[in-house]
Amino acid sequence: DIRNLVELSGKSIAAPSPDALSGWLSLLGEIKVRHRHIDDFFARTDFVGGSGAVIEAVLSGRADAGALPVCLLEELARTKRLPLEALRVVEPRPQTPLACLRSTALYPETVIASSAAADEHLAKEATRILLEMPPAEENEWIVSRNHADVVQLAQSLEFGPYKDLRRSRLYTVLREHLPVIAAIGLFRAISASLCSCFLRTSGACTHFCASAAANSNRLSARKHAPRRPGATCASGSPHFRPAAWFRTSRACSRMN
Repeated sequence: DIRNLVELSGKSIAAPSPDALSGWLSLLGEIKVRHRHIDDFFARTDFVGGSGAVIEAVLSGRADAGALPVCLLEELARTKRLPLEALRVVEPRPQTPLACLRSTALYPETVIASSAAADEHLAKEATRILLEMPPAEENEWIVSRNHADVVQLAQSLEFGPYKDLRRSRLYTVLREHLPVIAAIGLFRAISASLCSCFLRTSGACTHFCASAAANSNRLSARKHAPRRPGATCASGSPHFRPAAWFRTSRACSRMN
């Protein structure tokens, strides 16, 4: 049995729609606080289009769990459309003034607002009428409060107006730090170029020094090579390399 929200990991779940606040997003918010990563939390997610389809998927075994709006189970039990014990609320929160069982934090369900162009007297009268309405099926109208919790939920899930938040953050970082990033890239390119040039120059110097040393050895060998009497050059001397011998032979021929 699934006893808490963490144990939903690796399970299949059914939900009404991907943009349902009470029937899906509030659950994702709770999971992200505890698990951080929500993309691969569930083994399978089925958006079945309505609360009735969610209940049917869970009862038939097609889904291990389902996400439903708060107070829906109590309403179905009150109208005798579904026994309350047929489904169990996972990790119910402590009882609050709201008598319904719930697994997540509470968020505003329906909000009525007026635009700045609305008549002030009309807006005040509409507010009075709503506040004087008696509670119906555990629901009642209250004065609108700070909706910061809804904004924070949307930001954490990158939902709605914040769906491009990750991309906009990357754009902001690039825009604010572009000069620094460009300077670092230029420095790395110059460093790589200088290093390559230094290696090539060092190789040339080594080759030149080796050639100079070889020539010096040849001259020294010529200077100290034993000569036979009456001979201008010591052809075939073991102190000469073949190339030096040919050059010496040509010189001897010219001298002769």
